[in-house]
Amino acid sequence: MTPKPTQLMVLKLKDIAITGNNPRKTFDEESIKELAESIKEKGMLQPILVRANGKAGKHELVCGERRIRAAKIAGLQEIPAIVRILTDEQALEIQIIENLQRKDVHPMEEAIAFKRLNEKNKLSLQTIAQRIGKTPQYVGWRMKLSEMIPEFQKAYFEGRMTLAEAFKIAKISAQDQAALWQEERNSTEITVNQWQMRRYLNNLNNAPFDIKDAALKKDIGACTGCPHNTASNTVLFPEAAHIATCTNSQCFRQKCNLAYDIQFKKASEDPTIELISNAHGPTKEIKELAKKRIKVLKIYDDFTEVLKPDRPDPEDYEVGDDYETKKQADEALEAANLEHHGDMIKYEKQIATGKYTKAFVVSGDDKGHYAYIQLKKTAALKAGTKPGAAGAKQDEQAEEKQDARDTIKRIQEREARMKELDHEKLQPEYFKLLNKDKAFEENTDELYEEEKIAMIIALTENNTYYGARIKKLLGLPNADYSMIRTFNHLNKNRAKVRHWYLQIVRLFILKEMRAEQPSQGYRPDNNGLAASLEMITKDYAPTETKELIGKMNQERKVREARIKERIEGLQKKIKPVKK
Repeated sequence: MTPKPTQLMVLKLKDIAITGNNPRKTFDEESIKELAESIKEKGMLQPILVRANGKAGKHELVCGERRIRAAKIAGLQEIPAIVRILTDEQALEIQIIENLQRKDVHPMEEAIAFKRLNEKNKLSLQTIAQRIGKTPQYVGWRMKLSEMIPEFQKAYFEGRMTLAEAFKIAKISAQDQAALWQEERNSTEITVNQWQMRRYLNNLNNAPFDIKDAALKKDIGACTGCPHNTASNTVLFPEAAHIATCTNSQCFRQKCNLAYDIQFKKASEDPTIELISNAHGPTKEIKELAKKRIKVLKIYDDFTEVLKPDRPDPEDYEVGDDYETKKQADEALEAANLEHHGDMIKYEKQIATGKYTKAFVVSGDDKGHYAYIQLKKTAALKAGTKPGAAGAKQDEQAEEKQDARDTIKRIQEREARMKELDHEKLQPEYFKLLNKDKAFEENTDELYEEEKIAMIIALTENNTYYGARIKKLLGLPNADYSMIRTFNHLNKNRAKVRHWYLQIVRLFILKEMRAEQPSQGYRPDNNGLAASLEMITKDYAPTETKELIGKMNQERKVREARIKERIEGLQKKIKPVKK
């Protein structure tokens, strides 16, 4: 019989299927036992809700799993039920809304339920909020909880962290959550402090790149409008309208690195900008630049920084120990912002005097940012200070002159190094061109003079065994020897290049084949170099080589005769000769 749109029936428990669609995943067994006792005494007061599942006489449970469990414990065979015709989407929505009306619903269950309504039933955040009588922000934050990785979701279900801690963790990316989980996995009570979160949450208002730049990382685009930017989601983060935070630390770091490379190139090519570090002690960046012989000014040693006023952090103006009400906190934040505005006007006027030098930070907390610095006075100027107004004026003039000289020197030194780096950067490109289509590698023509020069350089650099002989052969003094001098010498004396090339190649052959003492395995039948050595020697000294081989063969015959005689004697002892 086809059920009516809505009807009350008494169904056998064995004919009711319980699917895994119920949003409720946890049940209090003690309360179910209490309900079972109530059912035994008073009967089932509230019917369950089911729908036909397509099989004759069979139904699928929509709402009332707790009542079914209690009915089974109470020993019932049948149960009152409201039967309705429902689509999958309708059944899911009823299950979720009914489940959310419980007093003991877990926030994580709410999160999963809202996400299912959003993804399967295509309900918007605002629509879900209207259906359940909650605010869009409430629904949005619950849905945010579902973005926690499974390990944190399980820990939250187990009661190892509070809702506030869960909200903090849900803010950051899955990759960052995985890293945080490694730190917290063994904690019985998971708490996340602000210092931990600052590793994963980044203030976009202080980013060392333009957050509107869509071309910096084309696969991601601009930060404005990005779902990982809290300022683009004021439903979840109403306080972030002016303080935008990036919750995807990997993307933020990638953009920082891309922007740094671009700005470093610009800054290093601009003679008016100094490269500085405000880190304490040597860092990886400073060491790398030192290897390239790029000078970096160090804080305290070479300069002092003109500090830019920090923008007030809203997290410092929240209700708590310092502020009893939100109004007090908001008024304090507004006053701090006004003070910051005034400080910025003073800072900009100070910079506009032209007394300070623009600098690019290559290492330290402000890496990738520009700053303004005051260069330190030289020791000579400090020692020459004279008393009185006239002396002070003279010292000031001397200081300006010395600053100008020092700046000119730094500019010239940096430009000289930049020219060197320009050529160094071309070397890998040259190598790529030679390897293009393997044209150079597969060329079978005779070596050009330029190639012979290159071969001489390569052989000379790697032939320390005959180094002194090669220098003497080329006419280069021992004390004044370098690869570039060798190149210049060869380039000026191209008429002799073929002659030198052949001699040095043969010296290299000697180096590789040298056998001043007998060596195990170094023989013509076992080693290619030994076979080559014998072959070349036969060609260069045929008579002497023939004599050496003849002497070796004669000694071998005598040795073999003795061996034969010895073996025959031993064989007689093993098997006596018959008479």
